[in-house]
Amino acid sequence: LSTYDASLITASRALADYFEETVEAPGNDAGTRLPFAKETANWLNGEMARLLNADAGPDDSADVKIAPGQLAVLVEMFRKRDLNNAAAKQVLDEMFETGRDPAEIVSEKGLARVSDEETLLLAIKKVVAGNEPAVNDYLGGKETAVKFLVGQVMKATRGRADASIAADLLKNTLDALKTLP
Repeated sequence: LSTYDASLITASRALADYFEETVEAPGNDAGTRLPFAKETANWLNGEMARLLNADAGPDDSADVKIAPGQLAVLVEMFRKRDLNNAAAKQVLDEMFETGRDPAEIVSEKGLARVSDEETLLLAIKKVVAGNEPAVNDYLGGKETAVKFLVGQVMKATRGRADASIAADLLKNTLDALKTLP
């Protein structure tokens, strides 16, 4: 951790203990501990601090409803990009209020990243059909039009699409249109 992150984490004994318990939670193997610790510090110093300050509660984690193991699961879901930033924040907010497990919240609210081709291709088909000018721009050689179309796929999936996979599938779909008479 940077000196700054470490100083924030160690400003309170309870927060430092909470951080250590989160990093040591089961499922965090030694090979990913350093990036996991940095990501955990980011969530504690950023979003968790925001929630604690808004709650006007104590300046430490003593009364937090989120168990360190639960935060570890959320951080790992975010690190693996199973959740985007907005979804992860939404899950953390609910965890903070209720103490519920992140996987339960993600499942209930349908927040998981969409990466299966079938679902993405359905969204792409709708986007291509509804955005003829941008599609024509792309087919006419304007490669940057694909960025707009990827944005439309993200919008259609409420930000849950894996942007990289969606972009590849979209390009394949559009390139297939180039070969049609």
